[in-house]
Amino acid sequence: TPGISINNSLLSILSFDQIKNVYPDSKIKVRRTLLSKNESLFLGGLVKIELLGGEKTLVYLSFSPKLKIDKKAKKKNEKTDYFFAAIEKGVLEPTLNVYNGPSSFDCFDLEIKEEGLRDIGVEGLGFITFEGKNQTFRIYVPKGVALYQTRTKLVK
Repeated sequence: TPGISINNSLLSILSFDQIKNVYPDSKIKVRRTLLSKNESLFLGGLVKIELLGGEKTLVYLSFSPKLKIDKKAKKKNEKTDYFFAAIEKGVLEPTLNVYNGPSSFDCFDLEIKEEGLRDIGVEGLGFITFEGKNQTFRIYVPKGVALYQTRTKLVK
């Protein structure tokens, strides 16, 4: 059966070929990276997660092993956002079927005041886990795609 479509899921706006590149077909192996202030993670050309404030944070990434994840530090004199420029140049894959610049994305600033393990998830894609220590994250997701934030359900 095809399943039930969820309107606020990333899967509802991707083509079948794109879904094959972001949906896991094998066991997810959690990746990890250290994220410093003003560094960003690009989940293909679909999601940007930037640490705006707080100390260096070890981030566990629970996404399909097929999804390419890039990390980039923001340069002091950078006038354009590399994420959007890279999408336009076709450097990041997969991307949205219809891309109309930054207006194709919603932007959320999440202030994490709670301590302990926390999750931030992108509906239909996966989630990151990290130790909450007064961080501020800025996250770009395609318009209409939901984010959630919660205490982690997994034990590291």
